[in-house]
Amino acid sequence: VWNPSYRNGMGNGSFGMSAGGNSVLGKRIGYVVSANYGYTEERKFNEITAIGNQGPNNTVVPLTTLQGTTGRVGVQWGGIANVSTMVGQHSRLALNTTFTRNADNEARVDAGFDENLNDSIVRTTLRYVVRGMINVTTLGEHQLSTRNKTAWSLTYGNTVRKEPDRSDVVYSRIGNGTYQILSSLDGARRLYFNLQENNVVGQVDHTITIANTNAIKIGAYTRSTNRTTDAPIYAFISRAEENILRQTPDVIFGQSQASNVNVQPIGQAGSYIASDVTQATYALTEWQVSDKVRVIAGSRLESATIDIDTKTQGGFEANSGLTNVDMLPSLLINTKLTETQNLRFAVSRTLSRPEYRELSPVTFRDVLGGVSITGNGNLQRALIDNVDLRYEFFPTNFEVFSVGVFSKKFINPIERVEQATSGAYQARFQNAINAFNYGVELEIRKQLLTNVSAFSNITLMKSSVQLDTTKGLTVTDFKRALVGQAPYVINTGVTYSSLDGATNATVLFNRVGDRIFAAGVLPLPNIIEQSRNL
Repeated sequence: VWNPSYRNGMGNGSFGMSAGGNSVLGKRIGYVVSANYGYTEERKFNEITAIGNQGPNNTVVPLTTLQGTTGRVGVQWGGIANVSTMVGQHSRLALNTTFTRNADNEARVDAGFDENLNDSIVRTTLRYVVRGMINVTTLGEHQLSTRNKTAWSLTYGNTVRKEPDRSDVVYSRIGNGTYQILSSLDGARRLYFNLQENNVVGQVDHTITIANTNAIKIGAYTRSTNRTTDAPIYAFISRAEENILRQTPDVIFGQSQASNVNVQPIGQAGSYIASDVTQATYALTEWQVSDKVRVIAGSRLESATIDIDTKTQGGFEANSGLTNVDMLPSLLINTKLTETQNLRFAVSRTLSRPEYRELSPVTFRDVLGGVSITGNGNLQRALIDNVDLRYEFFPTNFEVFSVGVFSKKFINPIERVEQATSGAYQARFQNAINAFNYGVELEIRKQLLTNVSAFSNITLMKSSVQLDTTKGLTVTDFKRALVGQAPYVINTGVTYSSLDGATNATVLFNRVGDRIFAAGVLPLPNIIEQSRNL
């Protein structure tokens, strides 16, 4: 199948059911089970996709502009099954299970002018994507004595993503309004994508209570992840006569034309196998220094090893990965100024590791005119130093006013950059040297009437990044914000709740400021995701 089909749309709907209790066969066993199913359809018409370039006087001019329609049918279903029971007087055991699966069936048809071909094209894409996840956790809590408590958990998770047969077809104009299939590797392609991932996570924590208000906590954590991703792409090239090349793909690649079809693998596409082992230990203390001051201090020692084996269809093989041992300290001081006012100060170090696909030097190719994404095997993990100071005021039990200031320093932040090449955009990932982010956050909740309250959360931020210009990329903007960092975020709303609690309603408003989606490499400008009211 290469061609989309057309029909009238249907309605959207969902169904859910749940049950729970605390007795099974006369035993005190708590349980909750639920299931849900949803069906959605959507049609996006007059969609415009435009590839831009730097024009004169800081303007942006289009290289490729396409307009068309996308239709999508989605199905999602899943459920949970949780059970727990007491063993004796001091131990609780539980089993929590979550399962979800969804599928999207999508067709897209668009047309426009392609700069590389210097002519008009028509594109068709058919996609069917299935995603699934199952998560099973066994956990226990044991009150060993008045002052000693141990908790543990063991989790198995499985994730799948399958795109069993995606097709992309491009026709180009040959004159007099006549189109024929493009005679190149981008003319007709099929992708067969299969991702399988297994996770095993174990964790144990022990808490020692001292003088009822103080505590010491220690714990250990281990996670093992294995992922296999196979994404072969094949180009279908026809050697048939021109009158055949003007037909639909079902004719061009049909049974009668089998001898005229050459199937060729795309060299940059391929597969990767990732293994990831993370182990950590931590120690934490919660201490009531005085009636007004409580201190929480601790540190986490974390070791991580990521190994990725990549193989492309063109025969290229590569091994990439990361090995890091990091100490991640944290400190929180909570000062009770009055019965209704608090002052919090926090400092910590966290980290961010690249995703497996970002580390694998395999190219995920989009249809002609789209963006092809290639990983970078030389990426490093990013370290983030955080400082926060927050003042909180609670006039009543239902109201709050707080204002906070924060700053973050990023070491080796990972950013997405895009550069122009012959045929399509190329997106890749690169570490910057460092970046800074600082801002202020304001939160207000006010009781307007007995059953009506208003709330607002506003964050103003400013960020800057120092780029590494020694990697051969001539960036468009040496002074810019972090990729994905908006200058402001606004959330506000009004909530109504009836006095008996039987009815409630909320009106929400959200706006996120303009932010860089991908950093540009000359001659491309930065790609901006514009703000919108929601």
